[in-house]
Amino acid sequence: MTKLLSVLLVLLLTAAAISCSSGVDSGDATAGGETAPSTSSEAPAAAPTAVVINPINGVVPTYGGSLIYLATRDQRAAWDPHGTVGGQSQHQYSSSMWYNNLVTHANSVDYGPADYSTFPDLAERWEISDDGLIFTFYLRQGVKFHDKPPVNGREMVAEDVKWSYERFLKGPDNYRWMLESIENIEIVDNYTLKFHLNQRDAAFLTHMAEPLAWIAAKEAAVPPVTPGFKLEEEFRAPDGLIGTGPFMFLRHEPDTRLVVERNPNYFKSDEAGNQLPYVDQWQYVVISDPAAQEAAWTTGQVDFGSVPGGNVTTFGERNPHLTLELNLPANMFQMWMPSDLPPYNDVRVRRAIMMSIDQDAIMDTYIGGIANRTWGGIPCGVFPEYCITPEELGENAQWWVYDPVKAKALLVEAGYPDGIDVTYLTSNCCNRFFVPELVADSLSQAGIRMKVDVVDHSVYLKTGNSCNYDDMSNMKIVALEPDDLLQTFKPGNPLNCSRVNDPELNRMVDAQKGILNPAERFTALREIQRYLAGQAYVFRYPLPNGQQAWQPWVKGYQPHLYTGDMGREVERIWIDVEIKQSFS
Repeated sequence: MTKLLSVLLVLLLTAAAISCSSGVDSGDATAGGETAPSTSSEAPAAAPTAVVINPINGVVPTYGGSLIYLATRDQRAAWDPHGTVGGQSQHQYSSSMWYNNLVTHANSVDYGPADYSTFPDLAERWEISDDGLIFTFYLRQGVKFHDKPPVNGREMVAEDVKWSYERFLKGPDNYRWMLESIENIEIVDNYTLKFHLNQRDAAFLTHMAEPLAWIAAKEAAVPPVTPGFKLEEEFRAPDGLIGTGPFMFLRHEPDTRLVVERNPNYFKSDEAGNQLPYVDQWQYVVISDPAAQEAAWTTGQVDFGSVPGGNVTTFGERNPHLTLELNLPANMFQMWMPSDLPPYNDVRVRRAIMMSIDQDAIMDTYIGGIANRTWGGIPCGVFPEYCITPEELGENAQWWVYDPVKAKALLVEAGYPDGIDVTYLTSNCCNRFFVPELVADSLSQAGIRMKVDVVDHSVYLKTGNSCNYDDMSNMKIVALEPDDLLQTFKPGNPLNCSRVNDPELNRMVDAQKGILNPAERFTALREIQRYLAGQAYVFRYPLPNGQQAWQPWVKGYQPHLYTGDMGREVERIWIDVEIKQSFS
């Protein structure tokens, strides 16, 4: 899923003491100067902590405590689960704390970080018709919404599911196309729904598990107050964020933290029958300064979360007490150019640009070697099962190997003997991923003179990120299924910033979507990858592997990065109090 493009408000914080006790946040303001948000031992306004009765494989989890997740930025722009332009707010990361979906992705220690299999969530099971056009979902019975007005803990039923999906499909989300194969939704009874599709869709179940159409209660919405809001009603914080999820919204402090508290009536239990979640509270704490981030890790101020930018290997050496997951499937960072405008409408120019970018320099100099080379198609780091080799690409592999001499010759052949001048629009938020200066220096070796235009993130969201720019820019794409990437080359797709309109590619992309046989689809995807390597429509950066870290007292955690369903992972984490108290 989650596997998405945020309005960014950055608050520079330095590390300060956060209690190593298992207490929870009380809402006290941070005292004195610029410090990391603190915690105290005051209990939240949630129901009393549950009591573990049954051990799991001989281990008794501990209930209680507050988990602190280290984030580099506040990713919240809006709260409505269906009315936000997907990716701009990264709303999926936090919304999964208080909402559920019909199905979800792998989310426990029993499944590896690259396992995106689909599992039950609000639906306990499902059936697929022989022709692949009808998906019947059977809901769990007795699932309750949060016990907060105006919903007051009523049962979640089929009407809530139908309303939520239909509302999402009417909304402005950039990823709405992932579910547009839904023709209509039929309610069979209070606990059964049939999703009728307008075409066979190999990616449908994966997309159903994406952080898209969260199941919400209609009565929690209010008349819209946000200017330009696209739907008839709006969910707003704090009173409107009512779902069925493991946690309930408590408080958001912009640029500082988001705090949620345990839902005492959550419908899930672990395999031994103990009610989930284990922890009383989860805090999403923003520390933007890399030095402060490392200090927080070193001193045990944070429990799990993002690894500071730079060489992750040396970070691990400096913090041997941490568990590091360095090979997580990652976001895709890509540079695009409008292929309908000169000089980019000439494939020779696009190929020259790709040949002029030194991928080894990006990987070795910036990412520290933990990355995957790109060939213009399906990234190996996200979809290793579809990873293609240069030998399989044949002659089209040459366009992705750094060779400024050949690149310059291509420009001459295309009618640009003196090279070309380009402008690269980028945001002030994410240059550690897009490394524009390094790219500009690399391109200059082939006579491609790049002006780097760094703008405020709010400006970027309206131009480069929204495809409203007539030169080069960049964006981040989250994908849990190859079709997620391929659809972005289709005319009309909101993420088709390169403005590709290629009839042959359209034919291949449409065909693979309807192939339900895995072997046949694999062959079709191989054909598409070879074609994309030759057309060079976008440059996908050498993919930096996703990285997460967690302290030795954090138990039951296996990150599955970018599924957007962090709530399903946090609901299974527990804190080993003895280990935490012994840390110094």
